[in-house]
Amino acid sequence: MAVRDPAFWHRFSVAVHKDEESKGPVYATTTTISSPSSPPLKHQDSWLGRQEAKKRRRAIICWAFWLAFAGVIVGAVFVVLWLKTSGVLDRLMDKVDAMVEPGSAASASPTPTPTPTPPVGGGANGKRALEGMRMYTYYG
Repeated sequence: MAVRDPAFWHRFSVAVHKDEESKGPVYATTTTISSPSSPPLKHQDSWLGRQEAKKRRRAIICWAFWLAFAGVIVGAVFVVLWLKTSGVLDRLMDKVDAMVEPGSAASASPTPTPTPTPPVGGGANGKRALEGMRMYTYYG
């Protein structure tokens, strides 16, 4: 048996709300499991209050991280621009280019590089050269 009168449901809803308001706040009438002498919970001591505090703290930490990260990126860009305008970066790039280009005067080293010796075959003592001048002991 369903009630189809919309005015009835409006009156019923208003009556329920008035009844809840007359009873007072719901959280003040909660029962405690601990001893009756324990102090009532404050709003910030409730589970919901702790969750909201965690959410605020997490948001602050997240924003602080991303702002610090952006600050590091901006700082790196300013350092590169400063090095570029002062000419330090250009001189460094010239040195790198001179080291990479074959036959340039800057790439010639004052001491000749040693040439690797060819691999040596196995001997009676069990030593074997596997690559260049590196010696590995082989027991087998």
